[in-house]
Amino acid sequence: MMKSSNAPEGPEGIAEHSVFEGHVALLLEDSRYVSRVVERILRLVGFEVITVAQPEQALQILDGPQEISLLVLDYVLQSPLSGLDVAVRAQERRAQTPIVFLTGYREDFLSKQTVLGLAHIKLLMKPVRAPVLVAAIKALVPPASDALTQGAHVAVASSSYR
Repeated sequence: MMKSSNAPEGPEGIAEHSVFEGHVALLLEDSRYVSRVVERILRLVGFEVITVAQPEQALQILDGPQEISLLVLDYVLQSPLSGLDVAVRAQERRAQTPIVFLTGYREDFLSKQTVLGLAHIKLLMKPVRAPVLVAAIKALVPPASDALTQGAHVAVASSSYR
């Protein structure tokens, strides 16, 4: 793949561009390190990012007027609420919201039944590489030009590496 000489390179060779310009990402992450890494990746591809540390804060934002078009959730949070709890509640409020789960647990630990009934889902293993995260988001979220005409935005949530 050719690299653009005008596009600064981000983590793991992700060239900065504005594919998701106009989208808003809500990042729920209880690890400062992980939130900084994920936030940087999201910003490099054009997202505006709102970062919170608790699932209750994410739910509060989801209850507000902010348009959301994607959640990225860690399956296990340092809270009584899990990423799955946030996803279920989010889809009760915003049924068309795509979800990317980030988890440090092996895929076979996470029964597919736990996410049964939730639409528009990708499951990624942590630590997630930037190109893998961006590819998952691209598969779920329309490009910025489509989003701007539809008024779509993005929210992202995750928790710490284990």
